[in-house]
Amino acid sequence: MIRSIFASIAACGAVLLAAGCSQPALDPAVVAAHRTRLELAEEPDGAQTVLEVRQIMYGEEGEPDGEPASAGGGATDDHANHEHAEGEDHADHDPADHDHADDAGDDAEDGEVAAATGDAKEEHADHDHAAHEDHDHDGDGVQDHAPEDHIAETTKKEPVLDELDVVLVGSVGGVANPSDQSHPEFPFAKGKAIFFLADPAAVAEMEEHEHKHAPGEECAFCAAHAGESAHMLAVIQFTDEQGKTLPVDARDLFELKEKETVVVRGKAKVDPSGMLVVDATGLYVRR
Repeated sequence: MIRSIFASIAACGAVLLAAGCSQPALDPAVVAAHRTRLELAEEPDGAQTVLEVRQIMYGEEGEPDGEPASAGGGATDDHANHEHAEGEDHADHDPADHDHADDAGDDAEDGEVAAATGDAKEEHADHDHAAHEDHDHDGDGVQDHAPEDHIAETTKKEPVLDELDVVLVGSVGGVANPSDQSHPEFPFAKGKAIFFLADPAAVAEMEEHEHKHAPGEECAFCAAHAGESAHMLAVIQFTDEQGKTLPVDARDLFELKEKETVVVRGKAKVDPSGMLVVDATGLYVRR
């Protein structure tokens, strides 16, 4: 599972490296014109997170029978079926095993991801997000799922939508680089109007763990969460009228900085590598 995820990341990196490689640098006046065309004066309504958009594109947005997906999560499917009849045995909520008997398929897929990292318990222990502060896996049936629990589900599926008009909110980076080799300028792409937008839940987890290490340093935490990082990210790209990526660094085009919160309007699709890609038509920076 993890190996296939890294293959997806590498494939996405190859696409980014190829985008606009032979295009000359734009004239400053042309850059200014593109900035005027793409910058939004007001924040658009109806913003969704990376995870929420992925769920819609994979046909999963209608599954939860409770509160809708939010920036910190929205995965309540496992408990939608937990309306037991009076006197019915609640064995599937035994704190000792907490195995979610109502949805064995999800656990099997989660187990594959955990097995690839070497420790299923540590995988669950790390799922303590700011948006779910009581997410403690104590078997009480409350908030025992985080957004990442849906990653294994969508990894093996094909999207049901080819493309989708979206308003996407998230952070410019703010998470560990999933592949230093493929994306040395992460969360940007040098000389291209491209950046990686992270789901707020992924950023909250990184900040909660105060996770820092030197560039290039091997990190067990990053390795264990590589799959989550890849699927909690979206590639945002800005193109010209011919659909070619603008040959100007997003940092120069919008004066963007890492960890800034932005709202993007555009058309989303899932590329062959499984990465969410948005052809953006507008950008609003929360400053």
